[in-house]
Amino acid sequence: MSEQVETQTPSERQLALLRMVNTHVVANGYPPSRREIAMGLGVASIHTVQGLVDILIVKGLLSKKARISRSLFVTEAGRSFL
Repeated sequence: MSEQVETQTPSERQLALLRMVNTHVVANGYPPSRREIAMGLGVASIHTVQGLVDILIVKGLLSKKARISRSLFVTEAGRSFL
């Protein structure tokens, strides 16, 4: 059981992404774009952001709607880390 919790614990960069998505939604009413996330995290590649997003979705900390842009949101499990 502790192994499952450990795999769901976000890394520092993943936690920064969760915080950024949550803050952007609260401030603007909609999630940030992948490019806005990349700029906020200080990374050059949108592919890096997409990799982080994919990991957070697998961990159940972030969710998105298929084929809809700006559809990221932090799940209840993700909010527990904020």
